[in-house]
Amino acid sequence: MRVGIIGAGTMGAVHARAYLAAGQEIASVYDPRVEVAAALAGQVGATVAETLGEMYGDDIIDIISVCTPTYLHREYVEQAAIVGKHVICEAPIALTLADARSMIDLCWRAGVELYVAHGHGNTVHRPAVDDDWRLDPARSGGPMVDLLIHEFDRLRRAHGDVATVEAVGPDSVLLQFAGGQVVRVDAAPGGGGQPDQQAYTELIRHFLHSIETGDAPRVTPEDAYQALAIALAARRSAESGRAEAVVE
Repeated sequence: MRVGIIGAGTMGAVHARAYLAAGQEIASVYDPRVEVAAALAGQVGATVAETLGEMYGDDIIDIISVCTPTYLHREYVEQAAIVGKHVICEAPIALTLADARSMIDLCWRAGVELYVAHGHGNTVHRPAVDDDWRLDPARSGGPMVDLLIHEFDRLRRAHGDVATVEAVGPDSVLLQFAGGQVVRVDAAPGGGGQPDQQAYTELIRHFLHSIETGDAPRVTPEDAYQALAIALAARRSAESGRAEAVVE
């Protein structure tokens, strides 16, 4: 399968290396920072898409990886789905549940697969380079959404639905599961670790296998939606100073 990558920063490069390791071809790279796109394209043997329309209109591309700041996910995912491309999107899926639901529903109606990059083993560390947008909650969702969401996803899939969330620090929360269990989640100090390339490569291989076989992925779009619901409850709790219910 041939791949187009939107976003040539840290995560775009991680995705590109993962596809190459999985034996896939990177057809083109798009980033509004043309020099950044050109640098990554040169490393992976791809062309530079001068516009998003050029990438979306390229019939040889089967999959698009969306590796942009979170606030742009809905726009890019939905445009890819409309033109019939499968999508692998960085996590979080979106900044709001309404956006996440729209993305999931549109991909389903378009008959394309949507995979969200949870389940790779990186839970509370995020890359610290070319990430100034992460410091802006309007673009990243803040630490509860951007930093802790992988751990929320992992714990929900392990223990079941979360009923309430209580923030007990700037990067720490208590999750109360529907079954009564309470688990504390803490971000690791610093939060600036590099992505685990091997873990991402294994995740990309898993998603490619799902596309080829029709097998369900271990993390579905609905799982990504539920992880976001938990993260948003955690952010509300940090703002209100009390436990907040997870609202779907």
